[in-house]
Amino acid sequence: MEVLGTNIMRGPNCWSLNHHRLIVINVAVQEREVEAAREVTDFKGEDMGKYEGEARVGYLFAVIALQLQRQAGVECSFKSAEATDTGLVTRVIFEYADEQVGLLAAAIAANMTVALLQKEEQDVPKYASMIQERWDATKVHQLTMSMVEEAIRRKIPCIPLDKRVLIQMGYGANQKRIQKSVTGATGSIGVKIASNKESAKALLRSLGVPVPGGKLISRVDSLKKAIKTIGFPIVIKPIHGSNGRGVGVNIRNYDDAVQAFHAAKESSGVSGVIVERFVTGWDYRLLVIGYKFVAAAKRTPAMVTGNGVSTIGELIEVVNRDPRRGTGHSKPLTTIKVDENTRNILKNNDLSLDAVLPAGKSLQLKSIANISAGGTSTDVTECVHPDNVLMAERIAHIVGLDICGMDIISPDICVPLGQNDGAVVEVNSAPGFRLHMEPTEGTPRNVAGAVIDMLFPAVDCWRIPIVAFIGPGGVGDLIVDLMRLKGHRVGSATSKGIYIQNIMILQEDARGYKHAEVVLKDPTVDLAVFECSASEIMETGLAFHYCDIGIVIDAGETAAAAAVVPGAVLPSGYAILNADDEIVHQMGKGLSCKIGYISLDGANAYVAGHCRSGGAAVVVEDGDIMICDGEIRTRVGAVSDIEGDDPETRGVLACVLVGWINGMEVEAIRRVISCQ
Repeated sequence: MEVLGTNIMRGPNCWSLNHHRLIVINVAVQEREVEAAREVTDFKGEDMGKYEGEARVGYLFAVIALQLQRQAGVECSFKSAEATDTGLVTRVIFEYADEQVGLLAAAIAANMTVALLQKEEQDVPKYASMIQERWDATKVHQLTMSMVEEAIRRKIPCIPLDKRVLIQMGYGANQKRIQKSVTGATGSIGVKIASNKESAKALLRSLGVPVPGGKLISRVDSLKKAIKTIGFPIVIKPIHGSNGRGVGVNIRNYDDAVQAFHAAKESSGVSGVIVERFVTGWDYRLLVIGYKFVAAAKRTPAMVTGNGVSTIGELIEVVNRDPRRGTGHSKPLTTIKVDENTRNILKNNDLSLDAVLPAGKSLQLKSIANISAGGTSTDVTECVHPDNVLMAERIAHIVGLDICGMDIISPDICVPLGQNDGAVVEVNSAPGFRLHMEPTEGTPRNVAGAVIDMLFPAVDCWRIPIVAFIGPGGVGDLIVDLMRLKGHRVGSATSKGIYIQNIMILQEDARGYKHAEVVLKDPTVDLAVFECSASEIMETGLAFHYCDIGIVIDAGETAAAAAVVPGAVLPSGYAILNADDEIVHQMGKGLSCKIGYISLDGANAYVAGHCRSGGAAVVVEDGDIMICDGEIRTRVGAVSDIEGDDPETRGVLACVLVGWINGMEVEAIRRVISCQ
């Protein structure tokens, strides 16, 4: 088996209009491999009988590549294979979620396919581990990923703007940006307030929100005075921080307070340390998105329960074998690490990792309940008292965060905080989602969906109009002029270059994927015009997920690639096709969108039948350009006024139809195409 070439699809393509991320590989196979594949009738539950000859070898390759990715938790499903016009060459097609992971899966699958056909032993766990490591290294941050996956489910395109941290959702002027759980609309003042715990507490206290009393100190010699004012037990934490780092809780003596002071100061890297009253109760996280309460979880610190036999160290190992636990934020739960906090807890309880806990006795291993410290979560969204819901929404408004997490200590979240001595101990920008989306116990909450609802409150409000065409390059200029006349801020990528609002920013053939992406990323563009190349479509697919108008004037020798353009038109849009070209005309069959025809022959049979059915067309009739709206004819101008050959004239006809579809007056269209 020999890999002859690999193409990576990133948009609608010849193999699928709906599955955009595909790897397409041409593979030369040996006759003996074809013979061996005939014996493989069932593999991993896949019916191989629908493929014959070299195509069966290719399908086996695709199945293995897909299975490798899915074992690593990568969501992808599409797979196919086909014979080519060249003997013993098969085309392998399979879906990927990440390009690097997909390419690694392809390389491994090629070797595994050969080994399988030769009946050789394979180290599948090793290969699966390689894929897992690549996926963990390349995928976007878990928090960002949850929103990206939700957007993709809603068919909203996502474009990384940097190294997989800052993500654009949607196109052009209607795009939104996210970075973890911070959006482009998140106020910088709100983030600044939340990041300074003392400022946040002071602001909330001034507006009647219950917060624990405390003091901000910068020197250890101020600690005794603060403790005298507040009284034990206390909490000491850095003025800035996250994930519970540097936080000491339930401190009951001065020596421990001094140690906690230094830990908090070292963690924050600044002079300020907060000393505050220790509030008794359960640890709750409430989440507000778009200033509406969406979820609540009770957080429980990492702990183990004795069985009378195993040591504490062994019990921790057992807990960490839970498949839901992993390093960092890679899984719903985090591995419990034995750190200084854990060792101090053991010491204070006269225990060690070698001690054996009595059966049924539980031991808390961390002083904080954060998921990142090995804690667990229980969904309590339905239990939150309405007064506490209102308070959470007020806090988000007070601080000024469109996505806001707040930590509450309370004996019972079902009771208003003011009635049970509960308190808001912290407000967080960029709060984590996994304790809500994948709680250890209780109902999962689709909080990522709430973020997408906030960013895009109306269906398809992430879109901008897109006009795509295959034909003479001058078509793009005319369409841009038409759309600018309608008041649009147009961005275009054509064979002449990239233009943003009529200013050239790159002068070269810009019919490729990366060129179109420049336009789609630009937040000043509210309508895009793209010239498509059949060869580029074969290489990468379309650069956009859809278009409102797709024009094909000349299919050339790659009709399958050209057909992708009208195939990507939205049901509410128009495919504009050359009725004088039989191959192009056939592209209209099976489309869900509306169809408009162009023709140099006013008596074209396809056009006549189409118009009798109420369809739209633009034709040349007795030397005049005519708009046909059903049976109604409207003259635009004389075709003799247009300079150029037949393809260029057809391009003008297509532009006339684009203008008419967009509701432009005939006189305005006439001015743009310069005819009388």
